[in-house]
Amino acid sequence: MKEHIFHHLLQFRRMIPGASAIQRYLNRRQYMSLPREVFGINFRNPLGLSGMDHNGEFFNQLSDFGFGFVSIGPFSTKDSRAAILSAVKTIRSAPVRTVLAVTLSRDPSHTSDEDILEDYRTPFTLLYDFVDMAIVDMYAPEPEFITDILDELLSLRLCYESHLPILLRIPRKLQGKALEQTLDFAMLSGIDGLIMTGLEGVKIARKITKERLPVIGSMMKKTPEEASAMLDLGADLIEVDGEMADNCIRLPRTIMKYLSNHQVKP
Repeated sequence: MKEHIFHHLLQFRRMIPGASAIQRYLNRRQYMSLPREVFGINFRNPLGLSGMDHNGEFFNQLSDFGFGFVSIGPFSTKDSRAAILSAVKTIRSAPVRTVLAVTLSRDPSHTSDEDILEDYRTPFTLLYDFVDMAIVDMYAPEPEFITDILDELLSLRLCYESHLPILLRIPRKLQGKALEQTLDFAMLSGIDGLIMTGLEGVKIARKITKERLPVIGSMMKKTPEEASAMLDLGADLIEVDGEMADNCIRLPRTIMKYLSNHQVKP
């Protein structure tokens, strides 16, 4: 199923009275609850979803399927200020039923340092008070400029009374010495966590950071066995990405039932 078709189905379902309540009721099974506390946030379960709600429209409908957190975006200044404010309006008008993250990214057409900083700065400041976590996407395998981006966001965070956890999503293609340098910087920077792809990514992050930073494992195979293996390796949370419209309804139940039966503990 194509993602845009899935979105149309979500829009149609939203118009049916009681549809969301019924879906939530169906997912109130005991195995759907495997609570964890990470970043000072209480998660219903460790399984999250990213890349399926680019405009911040369907986070509640997606959480109804049983996800413990949902990430909206990615946003950059390529998305107009009006589009980002539209997401804010949606969040404010619909009480959020899940832990909500926002992914920040770069407009590929931007090349100057200031423009790239603004790509991250604008959605970060506009959405700061309305989400629970901010996820920074590295826009290139070269890690040099990511230090400036994180320093900018960490400085901006000092202007707020609340503490919004900032996470860095490490691209899979970042390897070797560049990966080690980036992870070393992450430990010293003041960010709150990492998102790593695959079992090997989780293993490397836990080793280099000496388990001092929480890690979200982004699954590649999207199977219950992979989810269990990631948690066994020390991932604090796990996520599936947006290439899963066909499985969005049944996958959370399949994974959570497996984790519950295998007694995965926080």
